[in-house]
Amino acid sequence: MATVVEYSAHKRAINAYPTKIVSPTSPGPCCLSSTKQVGDAHEDRGWPFVYRRCAVCGFTLRRFASRDGLLEERRVWRTQGKAVSAPDAA
Repeated sequence: MATVVEYSAHKRAINAYPTKIVSPTSPGPCCLSSTKQVGDAHEDRGWPFVYRRCAVCGFTLRRFASRDGLLEERRVWRTQGKAVSAPDAA
């Protein structure tokens, strides 16, 4: 899975989204209350995700949608007669 996040204990945390994000290697106590979404939702092999970054320390991760949430979203699309995107076969 490709990602724009580079984890480093030696580099300063930077947010150059959508090209690159440099993140500390582990979250801090500030991450529980200071994490915000960066950019729009993306998809990897059929699974939607967003980047979430702490505004205080810069720790960043990819947060994937739950399987139940994804299945419910696709069910709603089907009942509304809209096209459902199929996951890539990789």
